[in-house]
Amino acid sequence: MPSSNALNPGPAREEAERLRAAIATRPAVDRARGLLMAAHGCGSDTAWRILREASRLSGAPLRTVAAAVTADADRAGPRPPKEVRKALVTALAHHLRPPRAGTDPEGADPEGADPEGADPGTPHR
Repeated sequence: MPSSNALNPGPAREEAERLRAAIATRPAVDRARGLLMAAHGCGSDTAWRILREASRLSGAPLRTVAAAVTADADRAGPRPPKEVRKALVTALAHHLRPPRAGTDPEGADPEGADPEGADPGTPHR
């Protein structure tokens, strides 16, 4: 008996397209994670959470947020949309604030810098 996908290849084709898009986006997201890690002294998981939260807050796809971080670091291309910049600043502040007593310090900014108004791809001092 043929499978349901054999009778209707649409869902399998759509899934293949989603996977291709995810694979194509991965290098940009990984580069953005690395830039956030280097610029803000956070770990890989925290950088991932920052990107995801900025995507959620701005309503922009993850690849757009990643492109904003990398464009900001390169100073290349058009300035990222205001919603994405604002969402990145919010996500950075949320994930890089100093930890409360008894919590995991991963992702905390040792200097307690205020990212408000800072460019998301540049280190704060």
